[in-house]
Amino acid sequence: MPFDTLGWQDASCTLNTHCEQNGVKIDRMLPHWAAFVAPLIALFVAGITVLAFDVDMVVARWGFDGAAKEPWIWADVWLWRILTDYGHLPGILLGVTGAALLLKSLVLRRVDHGLWSGLFLVVSVLVGPLLLVNVVIKDAWHRPRPREIVQFGGTEHFSSFAVPGSSENSKSFPSGHASIAFYLMTPAFIFLRWRRPRWAAIWLSIGFGYGFLMGASRILHGAHFVSDILGSAVVVYLTGWGLSCLLLPAYKDESQSSTLWPVAAEARREFPPLNSAA
Repeated sequence: MPFDTLGWQDASCTLNTHCEQNGVKIDRMLPHWAAFVAPLIALFVAGITVLAFDVDMVVARWGFDGAAKEPWIWADVWLWRILTDYGHLPGILLGVTGAALLLKSLVLRRVDHGLWSGLFLVVSVLVGPLLLVNVVIKDAWHRPRPREIVQFGGTEHFSSFAVPGSSENSKSFPSGHASIAFYLMTPAFIFLRWRRPRWAAIWLSIGFGYGFLMGASRILHGAHFVSDILGSAVVVYLTGWGLSCLLLPAYKDESQSSTLWPVAAEARREFPPLNSAA
């Protein structure tokens, strides 16, 4: 089964146009390196800015008033409260959708785009938001939350995201809430493999937009710094990209099959649906 390195290597194509591949019209792509690197460059520049200008503390102070009865003065705004309490549900729904696609293909014994897409969505949420963000990195970084540091009435000392902290019970970096919100970008990697950059751009916009909105909620609750949100974005983005290269067959030729990938048609002949046995 042929895979390309990044999955986006139609370098002769440019965005917002169409081209033909083996007689099939497909959306043209940015060169693979630009499609992959551009979001990472933006996140990297944002991270450097946070370090250089102490953005973490500056932004945290915007939502804090030590003289108020509730020092995190924006925490009870209805939008931020809803996002904190229920904002994880869209990500869970997307993961459940992936599980349903995977289960359907397994029950029907079909190796098709539903199988690969469902597998990708399920593994992405398990590896990115669940394992890497909420288990591995949080437990290794021990970064105090804004409301835990002395500047905001706590007992811990501020720790930069660039180095692990020393507070064993602190788990600010990266943000778990933001990671499940950023997870909404993962369908973009499916569409990139399908050579559908417009749909990919839509899902990337949804994922980044919702992730940063969730991040704003967590910042205004005193639960996270700006860099915690950026860290989640990087982890989820790299997880989605890496797993898409490992799990999703690249678009090759749609003209010989009703399925999106020719390998699915070959596999289906050897692994037919149960209802065809009769």
